[in-house]
Amino acid sequence: MLPPEKWKIEYVELNAGTEMFPGVSISVIGQHVYFYLLFDNKAEKRRPVLLERIPIKRLTQPSANLEYYAKDHKWKPGFDLKDAEEVFPTGTTEMSVRYHEDSRKWVAISGPAYLSNKILISTAEALTGPWSEWQTLYEVPEMKPANPVYDPGVFCYAGKEHFEFYQPDKKAIEITYVCNSSKFDKLISNMSIYRPIPLYLPLPAQGK
Repeated sequence: MLPPEKWKIEYVELNAGTEMFPGVSISVIGQHVYFYLLFDNKAEKRRPVLLERIPIKRLTQPSANLEYYAKDHKWKPGFDLKDAEEVFPTGTTEMSVRYHEDSRKWVAISGPAYLSNKILISTAEALTGPWSEWQTLYEVPEMKPANPVYDPGVFCYAGKEHFEFYQPDKKAIEITYVCNSSKFDKLISNMSIYRPIPLYLPLPAQGK
């Protein structure tokens, strides 16, 4: 296997526009690559998450080989927004969906959403759901007014799990999130703001 610095990278367009964000989380299962897709429904002010897949052998021609998960819980060729199942009622442009072999559960981590301080968790027995209601896993301190270092211009996002560091014996997951500032001068003067923040968190008990 070639080391990363010798990889040949080719970019293939999957979609165009500003409403669909494919690949907010990606999983390879069997002969397919599964893409969770965020739909920024500006008309209804909602951001549901849909699901699509492409055969691994057809990744160089994604548009011609795309399938979507439909409301009748079947995979259908192409993509029909009106017929696509909302796998999550809401999501973010960066999240994670990973399978935990020890519990036989899929675990989704998302958030904080815009101006929220909550990183959320949801679980399911299948990649397609049904998923449990989002529950608060962690509240980021940077966005709590009671925090001495609180800055109203700072916002946080991109919460996700890094499964390679999962500790099944301790039932602990590693997640990261990132904070940013609406004031560029703050980013320059305070280099601790814009960086990934890692932490281990206990995995909440999951029902059978």
